[in-house]
Amino acid sequence: METQPLSVSKFDENSARPAVLSERLWTVSLRDRREAAEDARNFRFASLKVEPAQTVYQRYEDADLKATEQTVTLQARWDQPATPWSVWAGLGLVLCAGSLGGWQLLRRRAAATSVKPERWTMPTELTPFSVLAVLQRIDSEGGLSAERRRELADVMQRIERHYFGMSDRETAPDLAAELRRWIETA
Repeated sequence: METQPLSVSKFDENSARPAVLSERLWTVSLRDRREAAEDARNFRFASLKVEPAQTVYQRYEDADLKATEQTVTLQARWDQPATPWSVWAGLGLVLCAGSLGGWQLLRRRAAATSVKPERWTMPTELTPFSVLAVLQRIDSEGGLSAERRRELADVMQRIERHYFGMSDRETAPDLAAELRRWIETA
């Protein structure tokens, strides 16, 4: 039992002398007795040894305090333990859903690994910079023979001379065609 100190609620308006109306609140924690399980649908507030002028019994209904009688019929069933089959059924559903999701994930991964991804891809925007970057990666990571590397170096020099050099005499190399050729053969 937890008791709170005496508190003044208001001054007594009917008294000739200055007087206050006070109240004291208690919080009582109740424990279940197994022998009282058959009466678990009803709750009875404790009887008072000394009857005060006024006794108010209250209970919470949602978040509001409502006045009630000394014996209250409970709305929930407290005399039956939670059924374990519902817990097992819920866990079974979660396990089935997880197994199905895992199976789908493995199927997608297997399908993704069966398709060989392209090692080199065309850039979304073809500029001399993006084409040269892919060609340089092919040169360094492509495993080309010495002859193919010299040929690739010539193509990169031709692109650099045309776009970044002072020579306007050369015809513009076809960036998309050159890059596509090297992606397919590397």
